[in-house]
Amino acid sequence: MLAPRTSANSSPYSSSGLPSLSYETPKGVSQHSPLNINEWQIPWLEEGKALSARRENRLYASRFLAVLLCSFLAALAIQMGRHGPPRAPVAKDSPEVSALTPEGKALPAGEVADSPAKAPQAKLKEDSDISDLGSPSEGSKDSEEQNIVTEIVYIDSLTPEGPKEPDSPFKKRESRFLGLPDMDGAEAAMPEAALRGKRFLASSVGGEESDDEQEKEDEEEAAIEEEGAADPAWAAVAKAVSHGEREKLIGASVSLTSIQPVDASLPSGASERTLKITRVLGRGISSLVVEAIDEQTQEKFALRLQVLEKLSLPLAETEKKMQTEVAGEMQCIRTAVEGVGAARAATKRGLAVPLYTATIAGAPALTTCGDLYVSSSVQLMERLHGSVQDIIQKLWRIPAEAKLYIARRLLLQVLHLQAAGISHNDIRLANCFMLPDGSFLLGDFGASAPFGCKMRELSRVPIAYAEPQLLVDLYRFLNFNGPSAVASATDDLWSLGIVLFELFADGKLPFGLAGLRNDFAAMQSFAEDLLKGEYDAEAALAKVSAELQKAQVPESWIQLICTLLEPRRSRRPSWAAVAESFPDLFQVAAG
Repeated sequence: MLAPRTSANSSPYSSSGLPSLSYETPKGVSQHSPLNINEWQIPWLEEGKALSARRENRLYASRFLAVLLCSFLAALAIQMGRHGPPRAPVAKDSPEVSALTPEGKALPAGEVADSPAKAPQAKLKEDSDISDLGSPSEGSKDSEEQNIVTEIVYIDSLTPEGPKEPDSPFKKRESRFLGLPDMDGAEAAMPEAALRGKRFLASSVGGEESDDEQEKEDEEEAAIEEEGAADPAWAAVAKAVSHGEREKLIGASVSLTSIQPVDASLPSGASERTLKITRVLGRGISSLVVEAIDEQTQEKFALRLQVLEKLSLPLAETEKKMQTEVAGEMQCIRTAVEGVGAARAATKRGLAVPLYTATIAGAPALTTCGDLYVSSSVQLMERLHGSVQDIIQKLWRIPAEAKLYIARRLLLQVLHLQAAGISHNDIRLANCFMLPDGSFLLGDFGASAPFGCKMRELSRVPIAYAEPQLLVDLYRFLNFNGPSAVASATDDLWSLGIVLFELFADGKLPFGLAGLRNDFAAMQSFAEDLLKGEYDAEAALAKVSAELQKAQVPESWIQLICTLLEPRRSRRPSWAAVAESFPDLFQVAAG
């Protein structure tokens, strides 16, 4: 910092609050030179000097004072140029980034990335590492009923170490984008083309079936069981719910006890129910979902049961791991819906979450059937109608407008999960569960984990969609006793990129993954090549772009997909940077 020289025997500030100056005669300057300011304080002119000499002396003094004043102002200007004008005190010592959810709740630490992309609708800068800036500020206390407009503010000059110097080559720029909209609000504001796609999906779902259609499907499923062609999980669940008395699932009754709401947003209801299983709705990696009707009230539910392959561990230890698994999943679900509650998770965030948890009455913690375990802990959910994957498989191809609708809705669902600090780790079209109106909910949190936390030991991740570093870490953990894999804040963004490519490319997978999807070792080897740079990722992304262009995918979606498919975590953008660069893909600008 440039500052005037101060006297050694006095305070640097005078009573007037300004620096008090002293001066030393520069070398080479005569003791009787007008530039010697000390001489101005001693009357060295002799009596009788001409008036012109006095005027000349005063002129020299005036010139010197002018030079001194200009020097002082120049020093002050340089100082302000380096550090800026005086600023009011701030509430925090560290650079602050505010990120509020639509409910006005501050996001957990570790969710907000630093600098955003430099230009909207373009690829995010690949060589800028994504890192957190620390804990965000406390959220607003406004009522949830208010439609709160929030902003996420980024300062490009901020880094994890603090602000860059003003002469940095990085320009200081503040950019803003509206915070994530609620799902129902975004749905209402979608472009007409996307809404036409939604109506197409609704017609494909078909809504409620007639009694004749339902009876026909029930007969078909019963026939499958009779022929012994059903999934072994069906028989395992039938044995668990009937205490070993039957092996046929369709028509089995299950008595539930200890029924509790997931959170306070739901009414308590009955603590016990008896349900009749009427059909199988779907099979997850570690679960079976069935339709079940309350025998007393005739309410329809989706009943989700945990099904696990037998482990080479004692039963008691397996039970403990299963309890940890169930508790961890429920904690992730509660975190994902925090601020809106399970009752509004579907409408506000597009998530399919359990409404109630329960226990199969009289069943042990784990029921063994062949090579499978079935947990006595179950979940009661809203009755859904198949998945997006089911519709695509049935029709083979769907219109471009339906793809556009699916892409917009899924992008916002994933961004909401990212904003909550939860990594889903199983994002697939098979986990996008249909509603009769053509919309869908993202569900199955069996592999979920908070950002930066270890994956649970019983979590199952589909290898074709797994993020490269996560896949490598899981492989080392399972085969070489390596450290536990840790969920990263950008893992789901890679998976989203894979799913969006699959959607727009009619079932194809990028990078030739379709030929590797059933070979764990081959997938792990490919992932390592990506991370080490031995695979030409740039050329591969160029091919991805060309394939999407051939499929006539809109350019903004091509840019997003190529951005998400950056193999290295450190160079993949955060959810906030994605939202800032591609806001038109999940919200409609006002006006």
